[in-house]
Amino acid sequence: MNTRELLKQRLATLDALTRGGSLRRGSSQSDDVAAQLTSQWNAEKRLIKRVLSEPADPAETLSHWRERTENFRDKFPEREGWTDQQGNDWNAALVLQAIDNLFEHIENWSSEVETFDDE
Repeated sequence: MNTRELLKQRLATLDALTRGGSLRRGSSQSDDVAAQLTSQWNAEKRLIKRVLSEPADPAETLSHWRERTENFRDKFPEREGWTDQQGNDWNAALVLQAIDNLFEHIENWSSEVETFDDE
């Protein structure tokens, strides 16, 4: 399975998580956690969709996004994010978190499964 297919699989998982009903309602504290997770998942979904729309290798595109987002934070430390040409709002912290998470998934999916002998 290649990186593009792995990202499509992750997107399907995130779609299921954000479709609703995945998180139980409870106290205001658990509602805050649910809102935070949903925000993270939605940011990751949008990022995956954007990365998959590019013809370049997804890992290269993610690296490019990381570089640009870090440059944005360095240049505008007072701003939380930006609005792209399509009118989408992007939160820099969520973008960087999503990139790290996606690279972790790619690495985990790409690594060989180790077997251990019970000796």
